[in-house]
Amino acid sequence: MSDVAGEARIQRALKLSLGVAAGLALVTAAAVLLLRREEDTQASPEAVQAGPQLPRAPAVDAPAMPFTDVTAEAGIDFLHRTGAYGERAVALVWIQGRCCGGVSYSHL
Repeated sequence: MSDVAGEARIQRALKLSLGVAAGLALVTAAAVLLLRREEDTQASPEAVQAGPQLPRAPAVDAPAMPFTDVTAEAGIDFLHRTGAYGERAVALVWIQGRCCGGVSYSHL
């Protein structure tokens, strides 16, 4: 098989694959639109019921919480270094993903 024939075969397969994918997307979109279409139905008065009314609580300000730094009193005198600097720090956040978060209190 020549290179031209091979390229033509690949193009034909690509066009067929794209056509099938587009067709499936259209069928899926049509099915979703048909299934999600809301019908014009009127709710009967018996079906509409008021839920329980919750009592309103008075607005209260949060109490002040004093923060006392006791690291020196406790004998803690080290500074944790992760080794993440420059590009490493960015890569570390990307590796951890969205489900993991960290706070560096030394930079606050």
